Amino acid sequence: MDTKRKIKRIVDILEARKGEDIEILYVGRQTWIADYFVIVSGNSIVHTRALADTLLGEFGEKAVSVEGMGEGSWILLDYAEILVHIFVPETRSLYNLEKLWADV
Repeated sequence: MDTKRKIKRIVDILEARKGEDIEILYVGRQTWIADYFVIVSGNSIVHTRALADTLLGEFGEKAVSVEGMGEGSWILLDYAEILVHIFVPETRSLYNLEKLWADV
């Protein structure tokens, strides 16, 4: 599956589980860590974990790594060329990745 289809699949899964404020950032020119960030908010730690669990179970590809499931306020799913950042709103606002990568 090509990257754009993977992103669409990820977004579809997150939307189906009521993920909020989904943003897709192309970062491939600014960093080597990934080509795209998918950023999404859940309304609670329970919701962020549910979003991550659903994505891990339904996406169809194994994540390279998973970080933050224990604490749950910022969960990172690494799918090589795509990094999925799942935040509670307060943590998303604090780190503000959209602004940090604004010139992307």
